[in-house]
Amino acid sequence: MYFEDVYDLLMDESVYEEWQTFFKLYFNLDKSLHILDLGCGSAQLTIQLAQAGFKITGLDLSEDMLARASFNQGESNTFFPLVQADMTDLSDFGFYDGIISSLDSICYLENQENVSRVFNEAYVHLNEGGYFIFDVHSTYQMEDLYPGYMYNHSREKFSFMWTAYQGKEPYSVIHDMDLFIKEDKMYRKKERTIKEKTYPLEDYQLMLKSAGFTQVNVYDGFGKNPIHEESPRWFFVCKK
Repeated sequence: MYFEDVYDLLMDESVYEEWQTFFKLYFNLDKSLHILDLGCGSAQLTIQLAQAGFKITGLDLSEDMLARASFNQGESNTFFPLVQADMTDLSDFGFYDGIISSLDSICYLENQENVSRVFNEAYVHLNEGGYFIFDVHSTYQMEDLYPGYMYNHSREKFSFMWTAYQGKEPYSVIHDMDLFIKEDKMYRKKERTIKEKTYPLEDYQLMLKSAGFTQVNVYDGFGKNPIHEESPRWFFVCKK
């Protein structure tokens, strides 16, 4: 068992349903439309979008996540291209009717320069009239909700511990995760540390404008509500 397996086991499946509903507001269920999923991870959402009729390609930098994604494709009997690549460089990719990035994948990028590169690449590789849709953690989430957050979960074959700490940089957080895997009468421990970072709303808007996007809307709650001071996530809808 690996962290990628636990990720799937512990993910609230209703989140994927919320994302599907959100995407369908902007993408017609036309099989000719081609969508690129940046940071697809284990591809659970990508698979559901493919099953809904979208022509989709999944991209992720992590070889382990793509291995899990390939396994999930087989389990669901749903197949589409999975590509190991860096979302900051899409020069080997074509053009798409939609580019998406869900579950705060943008926040895993190392710095603001890389975020700006992704926005530039998304604009270049979108067809005219296409949408770039993504979410990020809000500054409120990073400063007020995450620091000190703890989550523990135990099952028969494993235990999982997750603690979040405020990072050294503004609006950053460190996730320390420990996975204890039961083997006979003992537990084997695996550790992983992940850093996430976000930026003020105005910074995202300026980067998107610089990339070429002139129609940018930001929402709370999967597009259901306007953003407010305590919105935990910002959902961006950018039209080319």
